[in-house]
Amino acid sequence: MMPPLPKVTLDDRVWRSRVEAAERVLPFAAEEAAVAQAGVFVDAVAVLTRRDTNRLVRGWIIAGRQVGATERAVPPVQVSKRGAEIERKLTEQVERTTAIWRMWRSWQEHYQRERRTGQPYYRKITRELRKADRRRERAVEQLRLFLEADGVGVIFFDVENPTQRNQNRRLSTVRTNIHGGKGEVVRTGDAAGVALTNLEPHFWVVERNPSLGHPATTATAIAYSSPTLAAMKMRLIRAVSAAGGPRAAFHALKTN
Repeated sequence: MMPPLPKVTLDDRVWRSRVEAAERVLPFAAEEAAVAQAGVFVDAVAVLTRRDTNRLVRGWIIAGRQVGATERAVPPVQVSKRGAEIERKLTEQVERTTAIWRMWRSWQEHYQRERRTGQPYYRKITRELRKADRRRERAVEQLRLFLEADGVGVIFFDVENPTQRNQNRRLSTVRTNIHGGKGEVVRTGDAAGVALTNLEPHFWVVERNPSLGHPATTATAIAYSSPTLAAMKMRLIRAVSAAGGPRAAFHALKTN
């Protein structure tokens, strides 16, 4: 059973006027209605999304502005409130991976001194040393990226966080490149739709974390249940591109 939607106060008068105007211009009504529903979504997700660096909510607003669905100002990217914690964890990661590298390096030197390099276990030591060296270099690189960005807009994927756990991830990593969002109007015959894409890499991490309230999914439900748009028999469909992943179009708004 779906939990009740959170109460979010939204002023939909501007969208009501746009819908009424669209009804008078039938050839463009479908597109205007889709843009209006996208506006309800952007307004809702901007309220519901918890903010740290502003990157996630910024992506939605940029996408909405590209299709004329919102006039909200694009918020500036900020320093993460977790900056000190992130730096500490990345530093400890460098120390930990360096210690493992030194251990395997010590074993390699020991076998070399003992002239035991022909033994099978020496080949294992060599393999593990190479892996440890690559992991150590990557750990150093993650810390360097964080320090060079001064914490501004840094997204942290914490290997110790169960909600971010990935079976292929062995190290905590950071993302410093800022991607934003993309909005586009899709037209097919008399039908029109709006696709909003959040290009930030942590979109799925946030959306799948129950403690963060599934902001985009909840905003979708709010847009779907908008009395103004429901009266026009609008329906909101969730669209994920075949490629999948965080760059997939998550929301598409279409008329019946």
